[in-house]
Amino acid sequence: QYGFNLVMSHPHAVNEIALSLNNKNPRMKALVLELLAAVCLVRGGHEIILAAFDNFKEVCKEKHRFERLMEYFRNEDSSIDFMV
Repeated sequence: QYGFNLVMSHPHAVNEIALSLNNKNPRMKALVLELLAAVCLVRGGHEIILAAFDNFKEVCKEKHRFERLMEYFRNEDSSIDFMV
């Protein structure tokens, strides 16, 4: 709880966590998505996550929000953890 509160109070923490999706390791991507899902459970969490993915879109030069994430889902064959 203490660590989660620190993350939520830091202005760029969730953005940095979302940017960690740029990792080749499927387990790492699965862990990042678990953390982002936890943020969705708090009041205002969905807006925080959408803002983080808007930032991801800008930084990674995506045309559409969630573009890279959907690409990962389409191309991932081996990691059930990540797909779930």
